[in-house]
Amino acid sequence: MTDDIPAEIQSWIGQIRYEEATEFDVERGYIWTTCASVENANPIFWDDAVARELTGGPIAPPTMLSVWFRPHYWAPGRTRVLQPLQIHFDLKEKLGLPEAVMTDNEIVFEEPVRPGDRLRTSQILHSISSPKTTNSSSRSPTAGSKPASRPKASIPTPSSSTSPWAAAKAFKLPRTSAATPPMKRP
Repeated sequence: MTDDIPAEIQSWIGQIRYEEATEFDVERGYIWTTCASVENANPIFWDDAVARELTGGPIAPPTMLSVWFRPHYWAPGRTRVLQPLQIHFDLKEKLGLPEAVMTDNEIVFEEPVRPGDRLRTSQILHSISSPKTTNSSSRSPTAGSKPASRPKASIPTPSSSTSPWAAAKAFKLPRTSAATPPMKRP
């Protein structure tokens, strides 16, 4: 399988890329807005006394942790475009893919993330699978109805003169890891 992957991309596998600090601190307003939007009434996120008793103080919900890794679209003085999971977009560009599917995203924290923390992140490409074929007829028919006849979607086979990646529409993208511990408040 790795014979089909360009050497440059093979060299990325297992390597730390895009190691950087997040642009803004973990902030309580984001936590409360996120909890309110999904009606998460867990007192660990709303009640300081409960949070102090259970976790030593307020924490951010694990379900929203990727929020802190998403750069703002614009920031004063920034000289380059930042995107969350930049390695995903690098792979799409290098492999000539208009679309791709990332199937794994692993985030590792050494301790609870708390308001005021500024996190560090890095991305590590762990693997790339071969191009995949999808089947769009996997939906169940309504009771009493005949299943719709749907063609099986497939990835075209490229000619021998082109890379097999040029025709791919979906493949397994990286697991990313944020294994570095959060930066501590001063």
